[in-house]
Amino acid sequence: MKVAVIIPTIGSRIDSMVRALLSAVCQEIVPSDIIIIFQGDAVAYSKLKSKITSFFPNCITCLHFIYSYNFLSPAIARNKGLSHAVSLGVDYVAFLDDDDLWLPCHLSRALNSLQRSAASFYSSSSLGMFFILGYPFFYPTPFKTREGIWATLFPLASLDSSFIKSHVSMSEYGCLPSWVFNLHDLVSEFKTESLFGESHRQNEDLFLALDIHSSSLKTVYAPFSFSVVFRAPLPHLLSNSNSHLSHTPKFVHVTLSFIKYILSLARAIPFRLSLFNRKLLASARKIVTAQDFSN
Repeated sequence: MKVAVIIPTIGSRIDSMVRALLSAVCQEIVPSDIIIIFQGDAVAYSKLKSKITSFFPNCITCLHFIYSYNFLSPAIARNKGLSHAVSLGVDYVAFLDDDDLWLPCHLSRALNSLQRSAASFYSSSSLGMFFILGYPFFYPTPFKTREGIWATLFPLASLDSSFIKSHVSMSEYGCLPSWVFNLHDLVSEFKTESLFGESHRQNEDLFLALDIHSSSLKTVYAPFSFSVVFRAPLPHLLSNSNSHLSHTPKFVHVTLSFIKYILSLARAIPFRLSLFNRKLLASARKIVTAQDFSN
């Protein structure tokens, strides 16, 4: 059983990229191949390769680099990784963003769930993370996707109503870094290696989730896995960059983002106090506070 991990990255995120890679190679089931799609200038690309090979000398044979001087859309970058995964003959593909992390149990839970249920597509809940006085604070995110909750609650968004209606009908799709799927099954179902629609400049994962939702593929969702950690610092939580609210006044962005932050904090406190989650949070904190790669 061969598992490939696809990680797109850009030149300004070298340190967070190395930390994400650390969480990938520390999996209980180690991936057979790790495909890194780098976008940026050649100097930054050389720096990234040098840093990765120095920190992970035992993983050189499983690392595959795809370089593009021009910045690609997320859909194009991920499709390049998928095409390379097909050429490697892997059985499963997992996605990891360069600013997100996996707990060591992520791939093992995903693959066990896929094989036990004979499903083609796996997704799970995740942990959001932000810092208070330098201390990492985690909170559960049971929503289908971070963007999806806005589309569900605020149909005044720029997306058309048919997309929102379809998105609301989806019940069990986690964020993209939680996805693990049988590559052969998806390529056979959609008759293409380019699973992400390249005409979409953003939200390409939501559109693929909609396609999977309306297909004959069997999916499995783990609502209490929390094996993926995504970073949501205050500048992000309070930003007005959410595309779904692009036509609303700035004060509405800030107000809604502040409410989102308060709700996140409210969810974090009881979740952190739960005895059941203490071991999981200790594992997350260990990954988050791992060696500083900026040197």
